[in-house]
Amino acid sequence: MNGELVVKKRIVEARIHSVPRTVYRVFRSFVESSPKEIYYWNTGVLVGNEVVFEKRGKWKLVISLKEKSVALEKRQRTALIIRRENGQWRMSIEGIPEVFPVETNVLYTNYIVSDVPFARPIAFSEIIEKIEEFVVLA
Repeated sequence: MNGELVVKKRIVEARIHSVPRTVYRVFRSFVESSPKEIYYWNTGVLVGNEVVFEKRGKWKLVISLKEKSVALEKRQRTALIIRRENGQWRMSIEGIPEVFPVETNVLYTNYIVSDVPFARPIAFSEIIEKIEEFVVLA
């Protein structure tokens, strides 16, 4: 051994998607919000056929029981929508023209970024894991 590192497992290139600043801030606030039950945003309010979780001024998670969809919004802008299509959950993110299947290999290799101070890449998997604290995508 001459001090070199040799990776023995398969490597894939991460896909980095740049999104508008406002969209990035919604996701950053959402994934970093405390999951503790004492906080108001962890209590859903049933309004008709929708369950709404809201961190005022930051984000609103809307779960439509009738449409079988999940949306992450801020002030009438939808940053994320997840829908069941042809038996599979699919997600679209504002600022990215592609629609993604909610499956492991996609979730762990795709990230969003933006040019905001102290930004860090946020993996799709981190977003879905946080959503699954509120609803099961079965």
